[in-house]
Amino acid sequence: MKKFNFVEPIKIKLDKYPNVNSVYREDGDDDDGYKDFFSFENGYDVSDEDTQKWINESVQYLLDNPEETYSYHAGGNKLVIAVRNTEEIHVLVSDSYMEAYIPLYD
Repeated sequence: MKKFNFVEPIKIKLDKYPNVNSVYREDGDDDDGYKDFFSFENGYDVSDEDTQKWINESVQYLLDNPEETYSYHAGGNKLVIAVRNTEEIHVLVSDSYMEAYIPLYD
């Protein structure tokens, strides 16, 4: 399995998927020099009012669409995720988040 490269300034070792062996801030060490995780830490600051608006919109979307299990908004350095389970809607708000796409198939 491919090694995934974070962009945090610390070194870590995980025993479970995605088999992250090390964490990099400098250029990636893939053959093409890519990083797997893109950092939004230097994105523009999202106001508290906009964050609250995203929370409200995410929760309302899940209430209006009972077949959906999640909703999210992202911009600048802020990420809002709302996840529905059988008993509640769980809302997560993150500043300076990282994002990666992990393919399910080769």
